[in-house]
Amino acid sequence: MNVSTLESTVSDITARLRQGRYPNEQSVSQGIVLRLLQELGWDTYDISSVWPEYQTGEGRADFALCHPPSKPAVFIEVKQPGRAEESVRQALEYAFHTGVPFIVLTASSKPSVEPIPRTGGSRSVATASPVTTASARAGKLVLRGKAYSYHNAIDAMVIVLCELAKGDPTFLERCSQHPDAQGRKRHYIARTPEELYPDREDLRVCRQPLPGGWFVATNINNILKRTIIKLAAEVAGLSFGKDVIVEF
Repeated sequence: MNVSTLESTVSDITARLRQGRYPNEQSVSQGIVLRLLQELGWDTYDISSVWPEYQTGEGRADFALCHPPSKPAVFIEVKQPGRAEESVRQALEYAFHTGVPFIVLTASSKPSVEPIPRTGGSRSVATASPVTTASARAGKLVLRGKAYSYHNAIDAMVIVLCELAKGDPTFLERCSQHPDAQGRKRHYIARTPEELYPDREDLRVCRQPLPGGWFVATNINNILKRTIIKLAAEVAGLSFGKDVIVEF
């Protein structure tokens, strides 16, 4: 991989994005995704390495980067710039149910990579895109005017749920019934580990206890953690961004 050539390619793609040169998903796939993968050393003509329309059982991922060949290590979901919300949950569900540890979303003007937390051993994955991998880190958390310290996104999510549950025995049950607290086959807030991970017994340890015998899943992307914080604010009748402020 030639770094200077890659930088030139990224600059050219950025300029074309600003000019509106990628009007649909097909143009994003061909003009951005495949072009970058080729620069990064992926053989885009070898479908055992760059597998288009990979069938996951939950649907089709736009691309699967396979390492070793035919074994998906990264899913790429392609949407037009500005349509990220449509692809996030879909991509996360694909990754969760197949055990793929990373997804790449191309729906914003700045592509991003999101890691899917897993238990067990790790494996080496070739970098799929010249972007920054998201990581857990401390940030800002203010709840009803009170600042809280935390170490990562899991801490922030648990603090918000526990604090808002104080004095309201129905709060977590109402949160669990919110549409955004449920995936296609599982719940993110539930009474049992089996409800959190119905198809993945190995992941049932990935949870945090909440008041009243409830649990929240922790094997979820930071985007979903933020979604859970937002729905918790909504259930509590608070304004996210004003009464509940979180940065991670």
